[in-house]
Amino acid sequence: MSNKQLEDYREVEIILRELFDSLLNKDIEKRYTLKDIIDAIPKYQDYIKKLKKDFGIKKDYSIEHIAEQIFNDDNIDENKCKMHILAMKIAVDDIYKELQQVYDAYKDKITIKDNFIKGKLALLNDIILDINELIWKCKEVFLKQAQSTKSGRRRLFSSNEIFYASKNLLRRYFYYNDISFSSVSVFLIRQSIEIKILNSY
Repeated sequence: MSNKQLEDYREVEIILRELFDSLLNKDIEKRYTLKDIIDAIPKYQDYIKKLKKDFGIKKDYSIEHIAEQIFNDDNIDENKCKMHILAMKIAVDDIYKELQQVYDAYKDKITIKDNFIKGKLALLNDIILDINELIWKCKEVFLKQAQSTKSGRRRLFSSNEIFYASKNLLRRYFYYNDISFSSVSVFLIRQSIEIKILNSY
C-alpha cells in the first residue's frame, strides 16, 4: 500500500516503519531527515485532536489521574479509551518537543542515525503501534465505526531474535533495526526472574 493511499496522519508511521525495518533502512538517510520526521508529527497530533473530538473529550486530566484510570483494572471501556487518547497526546507532544529542541540546537549536525534520536524515534514508534491497536478496537466497539485499515505491533519473536537480543543486552550492543528492543527487554527480564527462582530451589 503506497503512502498516498493512507491517511495523511500515518506519514510518520510509514517513515518509522522504514527506519526500523532492516530491509528498508539501509538508505533511509537519503530519503528522510530528522526534519522530515519532525514535520510529519504535527499531522499525527492533529489526528489525536480529532480523536478527542470523536470521543467527546472536553477536558484534560493530570498524568496521575490518567494513569490511575488506565491501570485500575484490565477491562476496556469508553472512559479508558479516552484516558489512553489523553496519555497518547502527552507522550507524542513530549517526544515532539524534545526532537524539535534537539534539531533547533544542532540542525544538520545530528541525524536520525544518532543513538539518542533513534531511541526517541523507537519510543514514538512503539507508542504509535500500541495506540493504533487500541484505537481501532475502541472505534469499532464504542463509535460503531468499522476499521478497514489496521496496524499494530508484531507480538511473536523467534528463538534467534531472543537469543541475539539477550546477548546484545548483556554486552550493551543495541540495534534498533530488527525487533522492538523495549518489548524484548521486558520479555528477557521476566525470563531472568523465572530462572532466578528456579535456581533457588
